[in-house]
Amino acid sequence: MTVMAERPTTNGTGPGDFEEMRDLLDELRLRDGFKAEVFSMPSVKGYEARETKPFGEKLFLPAPFDRVLDTTGFTVPPATAPAP
Repeated sequence: MTVMAERPTTNGTGPGDFEEMRDLLDELRLRDGFKAEVFSMPSVKGYEARETKPFGEKLFLPAPFDRVLDTTGFTVPPATAPAP
């Protein structure tokens, strides 16, 4: 699974460090729970379609797959402890 996050870093210069990503994942877990997301219909402007489902629900994967992905088996990692 790929986790994509679009969020400015503390210094605004590039990808965040591990601690920033961990904190972001904790925020997402607390706010909305974990979700699976499929982007489809690529174009020159980016992806034109997106479907998001919480873990435990079924998510349709469009062509060329044309399958339903059952996310029931997806697990949420345990909460991470803050760094000392």
